[in-house]
Amino acid sequence: MKRKSMKEYMDQKYLSKSTVVTVAGNFEVEKMKEQIEKLFGVKKNDKRKLPKQKTTEKQSSPQIRLVNKKTDQTHLVLGFRSIDMFDSKKYALSLLSTILGGGMSSRMFLNIREREGLTYYIHTSSELGRDAGVFVVQAGVAKENLEKAVKLILKEIKKITNKKVTAKELKKAKERLKGNVKIGLETVQSKAGFFGHQELFYGNVKSPEEVLAKYEKITAEDIQKVARYIFKNNKLNLAVVGPHKDEKELKKILNID
Repeated sequence: MKRKSMKEYMDQKYLSKSTVVTVAGNFEVEKMKEQIEKLFGVKKNDKRKLPKQKTTEKQSSPQIRLVNKKTDQTHLVLGFRSIDMFDSKKYALSLLSTILGGGMSSRMFLNIREREGLTYYIHTSSELGRDAGVFVVQAGVAKENLEKAVKLILKEIKKITNKKVTAKELKKAKERLKGNVKIGLETVQSKAGFFGHQELFYGNVKSPEEVLAKYEKITAEDIQKVARYIFKNNKLNLAVVGPHKDEKELKKILNID
């Protein structure tokens, strides 16, 4: 796809700056332009914008939410308020997530699921919005293992803030992330999403190679810095769904008075 000519088409003739249409695959550019104009065309000077209320951060202490429900296993999400999509620390954050809970070779999978046998599943993920973000650990445990699992998750988080990751871990995380990016771009739809997301939110388009080069530059020090920035007690939240009513032990673990 000739992204440059399509970008010029979108910016200069037909669509407002708040609208992006991405097309990938085997098509004729001129015919596609006609279809886009017909379906999505707006006046060049259209100033309409969708209103968005700015996110405000007011949390000053850890929070717990218990949902008492009769389930075969307890599901927990331990989350921290994080960075937004425009923060340069996002590359280090992705590698941090990969090392902590990104697959079967991650720390939490090996130490909590395999060695301790405490969780049915455990993984980490990071969601970045325009002016806010969240980093979460998700796990499923037997109800009697809830408190112990939370303690070990927090132990792994503390460990990665206090001690830099090894060169071997960092290399493995970069290789895994690189593979995920390449696999994630195998379909036409994923290619369209990859380029469209960049154009919509950043105003410029980087190739997969340019994005991966950002990750290659990340050091162990960068990962420790973002871990220390995010993993703070006052940014911590724990949500639990399962046969639980008493918050007492969990409050004690999270240092909540």
